[in-house]
Amino acid sequence: MDMSIVSPPPLLSLAVAILIYAVWVGPIGLFVLRKQLRNATGARLAVKTILAALTALTAPAAVMMVLMVVAGTGEAVTLLWSLLKNS
Repeated sequence: MDMSIVSPPPLLSLAVAILIYAVWVGPIGLFVLRKQLRNATGARLAVKTILAALTALTAPAAVMMVLMVVAGTGEAVTLLWSLLKNS
């Protein structure tokens, strides 16, 4: 029985990286540039609009990623607690 771990194809890894980048670039960009984009006009208004639209479109994916991290952290803490309790 072959139990070797197969790595995903590079194209799939690239697609996942692009998805994660797209999900987080909007909210992080809006947060980092909030003072510069507050009274935006011209090109900065276009950047603000693009970042806001990207944030709105990818908000469900961002929420799911945060929930997965929180759930994983909870599971890790529970596992660690049970290991410490049983040792």
